[in-house]
Amino acid sequence: MYRRLAVSIAALSTVAFTASASAATPRSYLLRRPAHEHCRARYSRKVKVAHVHHRTVRHVWCVYTAPPVRPPAPPPTGGRTATSTSVNATYSGSPPALTVAGRVTYDGGLQVAGVPVTYTVEDTTAGRVLETFVEPAGVLGTCGIAVTQQYRGLVTYQGEPELPYHGCAFTGFVAPGDDILVIRGSFAGNESYAPSESPAEPFPG
Repeated sequence: MYRRLAVSIAALSTVAFTASASAATPRSYLLRRPAHEHCRARYSRKVKVAHVHHRTVRHVWCVYTAPPVRPPAPPPTGGRTATSTSVNATYSGSPPALTVAGRVTYDGGLQVAGVPVTYTVEDTTAGRVLETFVEPAGVLGTCGIAVTQQYRGLVTYQGEPELPYHGCAFTGFVAPGDDILVIRGSFAGNESYAPSESPAEPFPG
């Protein structure tokens, strides 16, 4: 009698185990003959243990293994390295001469020498662009500008050699001496480096 009771309890336990497992993992099934059966593809064997009246009952389940979830691919960047462009226009030498220089850098300071930088000189007081010209980035692209005062407070800027630098690649323009001028540089980018633009810097007169 006790043996029949133990078998009945084990059977009920198996049914309860199956029901709860099916509710928790509906995509699993019990192997009736685990020594002779194998789990189907995408299923893995898992041993579950139940204790019935001091007896250990082992069941072998085949549990569905979901394929790994791959993170979404990052947006395309074109594989280009980010850059930073900086420019400045300063007086130096004796007699002082105005020179313009630009740099394109990456990774915190490494230079991309020789790439073209487009310079734009703007009169912020009048709200208009005075000149646009292109020079290579780096030391070899440093160029000179001759600055002369004219009557009625006007100032003339001409791209002329200022040794040891060549003249900037523009003919010339005139601006009121009291107007605020700025210069900025931009790098259009190429197959290896991404584009970038400098902030506006003072353009002294």
